[in-house]
Amino acid sequence: KSHGNRFKRKNKLARSVKGALRALTASVLAGVLFATSGCAWLDSRQRELIYRPTPAQAASTANLQAGDSQYHVKLSDPNGAEQLAFWWLPNRQPNAPTLLYLHGTFRNLYGNQRKIESLRTAGFSVLAVDYRGWGESSPRIPSEQSILQDAQVAWQEFTKYQPNPTKRVI
Repeated sequence: KSHGNRFKRKNKLARSVKGALRALTASVLAGVLFATSGCAWLDSRQRELIYRPTPAQAASTANLQAGDSQYHVKLSDPNGAEQLAFWWLPNRQPNAPTLLYLHGTFRNLYGNQRKIESLRTAGFSVLAVDYRGWGESSPRIPSEQSILQDAQVAWQEFTKYQPNPTKRVI
């Protein structure tokens, strides 16, 4: 009789332990899922706050002159087809040095149009790029890595416009 009671108590204890372990496992999994999704949201939000991307163009379009051009370069990206928007503003002087304009993170090309035009007035041909997330480039929440990749593509374009390294300005 005492062996039967012991067996029942052990069985009851084993079921209680199994139930507690299941509840603990479910709680841990829910916590991990919540933390993971919270970290992903926080990462995305943090990058938005740090980089402050400004997509699309301003209410007024760029005041481009004859010979200026706006164009896009398609990127091969694992996330799908993306593109960078460029402005090419050649100086009237064919031997003018060429400047690669990387606008930083506060405004897109439309918001920096006066600065870009001032650089051309100062004697430069200007190649300007909007990183992904800014202006007419593909919309995305940027990262340091994506900005560096975009700057590398801009450099490749820059060397096409100005093959002479002594006439390149960044």
